[in-house]
Amino acid sequence: MWTKLVQAYNNVQLGGVNRSFPERKLLGAESVVARVLHEHGTTKQYSPVQLGELLCRRSFTNSGEVNSLSIKKGASQKVIWDEGLKIEDEKDWQPKSVLAIIDALDAIRWCYLLVDMGAESAIKKWYETLEARVRLRQHKTEQFRQYYEAQAWKLCLNLRSGSTFAEASKMALDDLELFNNEMNKESTQQKGQGGGKGRKRKWDQEY
Repeated sequence: MWTKLVQAYNNVQLGGVNRSFPERKLLGAESVVARVLHEHGTTKQYSPVQLGELLCRRSFTNSGEVNSLSIKKGASQKVIWDEGLKIEDEKDWQPKSVLAIIDALDAIRWCYLLVDMGAESAIKKWYETLEARVRLRQHKTEQFRQYYEAQAWKLCLNLRSGSTFAEASKMALDDLELFNNEMNKESTQQKGQGGGKGRKRKWDQEY
């Protein structure tokens, strides 16, 4: 499955030159790719790819180092094929810093591109819009994670109704009320500190 997907991606030419899929972005997270592919190609019962789902399974980090999160996962994951693909696992690790969230969005983007979820331009726009929004509210990463999950479910429900990725993602991203509502929520950390007064948190240093 993996080899065929990568070959299909690489066989597409841009300006007479074959594309080259960055395999290390997803290597080790094949079970997640398989689920997304199964939902897209067979069941049409789309479900969100969680922000930490790929990052805590892939074998390498963006810098090319062995991924310590993947090592900690070990053999805890069980993949079961029946009428559909079901993945059973412990609760996934979630990224906490802006840079880690952007890394997660980037991994999800490459997953969508690999399984041919939709037009490349639409997937690129989806990624760039979410990246811009998390950068815009760098001090609200907890709220952004909640927003991402709500937005991701909107995307998936739109896909389930038969919309293309371009249509589904546009409808999800155009819901600015959802974005503003989530961003205006108080974080659990602020609640614990009585309105957020206390030591500053180094957002971009915490992965």
